[in-house]
Amino acid sequence: MSGTATKSYLMQRVTGAVMIPISIWILFCLLPKLGIVMFNYSADQEGIIHKLFIGIDSITCMVIFAVCGLYHGILGMQSVIHDYIHCGVMKKIATITIYGLAIFSMIFLTIFCIDMHVKAVQYNQINKSVGNE
Repeated sequence: MSGTATKSYLMQRVTGAVMIPISIWILFCLLPKLGIVMFNYSADQEGIIHKLFIGIDSITCMVIFAVCGLYHGILGMQSVIHDYIHCGVMKKIATITIYGLAIFSMIFLTIFCIDMHVKAVQYNQINKSVGNE
């Protein structure tokens, strides 16, 4: 087994292990915070996304989960590409496509998280000012 295969195998296991406690955290801590208890939606849907992005712990865990999930997926796709595509040119095209989609996804995720955090802060400031009057 070569060094890169061992590293890929190990990193895939590490990212999977990192995503397990964050998944449990999402199920038992984040969903009730949003008003979703055991997968039942509450009647009040206003401000759900804003509640999700207001805490730094929520944003941090969601970004870690997304990055680990994306990296885990890239490693899995690389493994499939190297195992099942035998043409060298097609391997390079597929690998470049996977990395391009990953970079695009990370840029989109970053912009989305920053935008939603700003909107959540504005939403809370508006609600506090309306509640104080």
